[in-house]
Amino acid sequence: MRARFFRTVGQLRAPRFMYEPGGVRHAVALGSLSLTVAVVERNDGSIVLIDAGYAEEVCANPSKTLQFLQALSLGFEGTGEDSIVRQLQRMGFDPGKVTQIVATHLHRDHVDGVADFPNAELVVSRQEFDAFLTQPRVPGYRQQDLVAAGRIRLVDLKQDGLYGFPGSFDLFGDGELVLLDANGHSKGSMAVAIDDGNIPYIHIGDAVYQSWEYGLAPSGPSRLATVTAWNHKALHETYRVMREAENHKRRPVLVPAHDLSVYETLPQLPQLPQAPA
Repeated sequence: MRARFFRTVGQLRAPRFMYEPGGVRHAVALGSLSLTVAVVERNDGSIVLIDAGYAEEVCANPSKTLQFLQALSLGFEGTGEDSIVRQLQRMGFDPGKVTQIVATHLHRDHVDGVADFPNAELVVSRQEFDAFLTQPRVPGYRQQDLVAAGRIRLVDLKQDGLYGFPGSFDLFGDGELVLLDANGHSKGSMAVAIDDGNIPYIHIGDAVYQSWEYGLAPSGPSRLATVTAWNHKALHETYRVMREAENHKRRPVLVPAHDLSVYETLPQLPQLPQAPA
């Protein structure tokens, strides 16, 4: 790959007691969450996004375009300039070269931005797509988001798992982008391993909201994860796998979609990969 970096599509605002350990002392305070998108430029010049955040239209007018309950529980702060399509343009990238958008899952804050990339194929796990079709009233799923997608590619995570995850799918067959089975938050949630030959990153979507949740002490999930989880048993199993992955000999960096403190440590501008030592 030519480059890989991370951007946040504005920020979410939520009561801190919902996602921080210790809880009630933060009952009235609001905190900030990222909407982390991974950007990968491949050697042929094509661009792959891991998640897409909110669309430009939503970023420009969140109060008019977000449903009331969604805006109330996870308020959004940003402008149209914070959409990933506008950020890419400012950095000199052609949005028309975005050929794939890999959805860690199909909740609106992760796939709404697909509408800004008409040339892109939306890649999603078959299990997640089936859940979307059969559970359309589950909070977070919206029919419009897939209508806007145009082309949808379903993948089955049946290959041997990577980093201890129970299943995987190598998107291009070269090991650079490997989709991983990380269900629990939703029925077909995926993580995505990004490997340029140096430090690997694993975008884990909403497998956790904050990194502390899968740690041994204090243990999660947070209140927010508990409320939004599809299956708590599966969620805890994914926590166990992530602990093992973090201790893998390659020492991958796990990147939750909404952990602002992790986002602030990530490369946020295009960086050419260095040759392995």
